[in-house]
Amino acid sequence: MCTGFIVVLVALAMQIVDHFHVIQLANRALDRVRRRVQVETQGHRGRGTDPLYRIRRTLITAQEHVSHDTSQRLASMLKLGDPHAEVAFTYRIKERLWETYQQHHYTQAEPMLDHLITTAKRASSPPEVQQLARTLNRWKPQILA
Repeated sequence: MCTGFIVVLVALAMQIVDHFHVIQLANRALDRVRRRVQVETQGHRGRGTDPLYRIRRTLITAQEHVSHDTSQRLASMLKLGDPHAEVAFTYRIKERLWETYQQHHYTQAEPMLDHLITTAKRASSPPEVQQLARTLNRWKPQILA
């Protein structure tokens, strides 16, 4: 292709962020919160008998793909290992982000994303979630594209 044609095409291109990478960011934030809470409550990294370690894979699975029994197990393990509900809060943020991507039009997704960012930015949110909110806010146009 000639250089002039490429310049014209690049000027018309729109940058987008696909759902896989956005959910991956949320899952990473969730895992960082889980690991931090694990160390704060147990005094060590996760071991096979620790509640938060046992649910680490379930936490990053979309709720719609989790069975009722697994969902019940997740809730009970969160009660045992998450005394200040930081992991549970981050899990809900991740699930709301997934629900935002399930919307068929950006006019439906935008208010959901705005509410999610506002909720995640609160001072009472875990620092990892606040960082996620800043990233989502910075990339919001590309996420909604």
